Amino acid sequence: MQVEANPDLFHRLEFQPLLIDVRRRIAQLIGADVDEVVFVYNASMGVNTVLRNFEWEKGDTLIAFNTTYQSVHETVRYLGDINPHPTVKEIELLFPTTHKDIVANFKDFVAANPTVEGKKTVIVIDSIISNPGVKLPWKELVNISKEAGYWTVVDAAHSIGQETDINLSESLPDFWISVCLISYN
Repeated sequence: MQVEANPDLFHRLEFQPLLIDVRRRIAQLIGADVDEVVFVYNASMGVNTVLRNFEWEKGDTLIAFNTTYQSVHETVRYLGDINPHPTVKEIELLFPTTHKDIVANFKDFVAANPTVEGKKTVIVIDSIISNPGVKLPWKELVNISKEAGYWTVVDAAHSIGQETDINLSESLPDFWISVCLISYN
């Protein structure tokens, strides 16, 4: 292995060009710029990092779905529990349902929860819900959110490899976090 043959040389000189090449390949796959692609250990850590780096203020709002992945949902609740206590709201999804109904109910929620001038509204949207294993119409939800002035954080943990039409330069989420996994069965 290249890294084991000469670890110092690898980490100082050879690693960076390889990393940039992989970032370039992923950027092409998801329709993003290379400089917009970073790597994290897992999607939950990435979403957690994004949410904890907003400069929260009293009166800001943080929104998640009742189906949001548990570790991400816990981060949302935690952020609402600590100073400056952004308001946490939850959108309820009940199954069975349709994409049409999800979008309609989401529009109703957004209309009832407009942004407040000078305050942030941040929403966490799963691309594919882990439980019950459902693909959400995340692109439409991002579009509706952006029109309302919401910041969008898409937890796309399972999208790479599950979705074939990812183009972030078209859907334009503020943050889109995914993982590339190899599963050996």
